[in-house]
Amino acid sequence: MNVLDLKAEIARCDLTIPKLADMIGMNKKKLYSRINGKTSFKQTEIVKISQALNLTEEKIMTIFFCRRSFLKETKKVRKTKMNDLIKVNYDKADRPTVMGRELHDALEIKARYNDWFKRMCEYGFDENSDYITLTQKRVTAQGNETTYTDHQITIDMAKEICMIQRSDIGRKCRQYFIDVEKQWNSPEATMKRALRFADNTIKLLEQELADVLITVEQERTLRNEIEIKAIDLCGSGRVYSVLGTTLRILIIAKLCEAFGVAKTNLIKVSQYDAAIEICRTFKPDKNTRNRINNERFLLKSIRQ
Repeated sequence: MNVLDLKAEIARCDLTIPKLADMIGMNKKKLYSRINGKTSFKQTEIVKISQALNLTEEKIMTIFFCRRSFLKETKKVRKTKMNDLIKVNYDKADRPTVMGRELHDALEIKARYNDWFKRMCEYGFDENSDYITLTQKRVTAQGNETTYTDHQITIDMAKEICMIQRSDIGRKCRQYFIDVEKQWNSPEATMKRALRFADNTIKLLEQELADVLITVEQERTLRNEIEIKAIDLCGSGRVYSVLGTTLRILIIAKLCEAFGVAKTNLIKVSQYDAAIEICRTFKPDKNTRNRINNERFLLKSIRQ
């Protein structure tokens, strides 16, 4: 095995041996042992490393001295896991997209990404229409943070780029994107997006409603509930007495404290039902209850 070439490929991908081990699901100590020649790589491990480092057939032969059967298995895995090589992003509601660098790797382009993408744009693709430019960050093998340019491109642009390559892998990638597009435009997927859009719209309206203050009519109803509760506690004849006024003030204070507002007209629509419930279930403290009982006793004595 050519250890220097393998380490060079790991560095080219801005990876370290521990990171590579995590990517392929392999124990770090075992991977170090394989690379240092203490033990031999298994066939499945070579396939996983080839995928992770995006190695060409020539590189695989150079590094691992593998047989043709290994290469056939690598091709088979690449074919069956196209969606792992080119991840389709569905974060945009209007159309799916893919990342330019992932497409560049999947098409096995040997030219530098920036040079290749610039050449592809000469075929008439427009920024902010067919693609958007993104600046990403990554950590190098030496532990330094660096930035690089990537592009989020539409499926239509990706299909045309695949056709331009005029290669077998290009035709396979284009067919993959055609299948993705068919799935995206299927009646089931279209209905699912429509339902999701409707659900998001409802949530947005509910959020907007939650920030709206109660109406004048709702505030009037709330005031009536406060007065009804005061009458219930001290009697209709005493509702405008000092005790009645005290009870109304206590209920209003309870409402303001519950919703963190200075006045009842600042209560929000989404809090209105809870405010009504607070009024109806209000219970005065012990001192206020004693005052109510004393006034009722005095009123009863006067009447007698």
